[in-house]
Amino acid sequence: MLDLQKATLSKRVSAFLFDIIIFFIVVVGVSCIVNPAVGYDAKVDQLEAIYDEYSERFGIDTELTQEQFDKMTKEEQDAYNKRVEEANAALNEDEEALELYYDIIVLFLFNVTVSTLVAYLALEFAVPLFIGNGQTLGKKIFGVALMRADGVKITMESPSGAPIYYSTDGARLTQESKVYSGSFVAKLPLELKAAAAFKLNGGRSK
Repeated sequence: MLDLQKATLSKRVSAFLFDIIIFFIVVVGVSCIVNPAVGYDAKVDQLEAIYDEYSERFGIDTELTQEQFDKMTKEEQDAYNKRVEEANAALNEDEEALELYYDIIVLFLFNVTVSTLVAYLALEFAVPLFIGNGQTLGKKIFGVALMRADGVKITMESPSGAPIYYSTDGARLTQESKVYSGSFVAKLPLELKAAAAFKLNGGRSK
């Protein structure tokens, strides 16, 4: 029995989605390592402490909801908005806060870049190299083989268990023909011939 296979669309999509999920998991994992290493978390905490200080100084409730704000009188809303403007103006003059803010932006971009690069190299190069046949984790799990665009995976089975001789160029089968030992990828176009090794070229195989 011959089975000429190419990966189905559902398998390819499933493998792709699985690799995407693993990619983002790795990105998050690397990010959790990079953040404290470069001092990102510490700078965020420092900036939040400064924001809390200004909020307390100017009487700003950082947890104020829109519904609570709408319940205020017009005078209370105007007074609150004025305090917010004054706090923002003071923050814009605070060199320490501005420096922390820009440092956080730079470190965030650095973190995203490094995490993405590490995840990409790990999943697209290290893992296929470790597996040994160029497959990503998704392709390995869903059985999507790496093959040429003009290739086809060929699987053969002999119900009697006898050796299978085959050729992919239409050549006559003899005992000197290739012996099937497992699934393989053949280049298209091909003219496949195969037979169990009982009578090849008029004689009984040994």
